[in-house]
Amino acid sequence: MFYKASIYIADILEQQNKFASEDKEVYRYGIQQGLNLALNILTTIIIGCLCDMLLPSILFLVCYMPLRSFCGGYHAKTHLRCYIYSVIMITNLFIFFFVLFLSQARGRTTSNFTLENELDHIYFT
Repeated sequence: MFYKASIYIADILEQQNKFASEDKEVYRYGIQQGLNLALNILTTIIIGCLCDMLLPSILFLVCYMPLRSFCGGYHAKTHLRCYIYSVIMITNLFIFFFVLFLSQARGRTTSNFTLENELDHIYFT
């Protein structure tokens, strides 16, 4: 996703003699991965803010990132697909926890609600 941007940044750093020319591809790759990571972190925090779950989203990042680094996971064919799958997973996770905790706050058990009823109650009452 950030291939062109990483080339541009690596070119600038090379012109400023920040690294040896033969290491350019390594730096370019590192910059690309860093930009992808920054986008994923920013997206998770934005989704957390939109769901009014900023603290849980930060806690999710603190727990999930080391786990994903050491345990691996699904590898999509492209960075864009990886990003889209991550956004879908994070959004679904936050919706699940939002509905779960909301239903418990109302004194209901998780076995007697449907997502449709919970969302209707949230938006129409």
